[in-house]
This record gives sequence, structure tokens and C-alpha cells, in this order.
Amino acid sequence: MTWREVDLQNAVLEVPAHRMKTNEAFSVPLSDRAVEILVEARQRARREPTADSFVFAGTVPRRPLSPMSLAQLLRRMGADAVPHGFRSSFRMWAAEIGHVEFEIAEAALSHRVGNAVSRAYNRSNLLERRRPVMAAWSNYVEGQNDANVAPLRRA
Repeated sequence: MTWREVDLQNAVLEVPAHRMKTNEAFSVPLSDRAVEILVEARQRARREPTADSFVFAGTVPRRPLSPMSLAQLLRRMGADAVPHGFRSSFRMWAAEIGHVEFEIAEAALSHRVGNAVSRAYNRSNLLERRRPVMAAWSNYVEGQNDANVAPLRRA
């Protein structure tokens, strides 16, 4: 993601259409913790980032992180997990623990729900209804709500 896509004031990440499988722009409500991380990332930048700067740049200047970066980090941490598993973990949490409505959970993952006719009539991105879901997920991932969350080991 680039800084142009991040709206810290409104706590939203706007992913442009060309970076989405659906070829449709996607808005992501940011939890308070996500905003804190982004503010810290901006403060830690060696120089003031431009709108086109990557928020989490790779080792090559002006290039994004490698698609394998998260997988390598998980491997070094000894975690029995893969990056795509984060999406399925969210979906399972939404259904089993968060009790999130089906349409809201699917919208959070940018999944299309319903047939073309129903989508034509319902054009909402459900952004405001997704905000509390993302806040609850953030709390869950950070272990703020449940004592049974196991932290990943550090390498």
C-alpha cells in the first residue's frame, strides 16, 4: 500500500481497483491499533514519505515488500501458518466467535455476495457496519478479549 491510499483522519485504506482481483476499488476500515501502527510507521520513516511511497517498503528503494516477506517471517518465527491463513482465520472468527453477519464478513474480505441482480440493487460497501467488526477482530488478534489466544513465538 502507498501513503496515497491511507486516510488516517478517517481511518480508511482505499485499495485502488487495479490492485484488486475483482477490479473494483475496495475500502478497508482501519482499527485504532492499525492507525497507531501506520502513524508509527510514518514517524519511523527515514524521510517524509511521499504519496507514492510504500508504507512498508522492501529492501530495494522504491519497491514494495516481496510477496514472500510475510511467509518468510512466519517461517522464521516457527509459526505453523501461511499468509492466506490470516484471511481464513478472520472468516472463522467472524462466524464462530464474532457472530458477524454473513454479508458483513464477506464484504470485509471483498467477496461478492449474491447474483448480478442482487448486487446491482445493493451497491453499499457496508463500510460503517464493518468498522466495529474490524475493531473487534483487532482486539481478538491482540489478545485483548480472550485468554486463550496463543502468541506466535519470536525467532
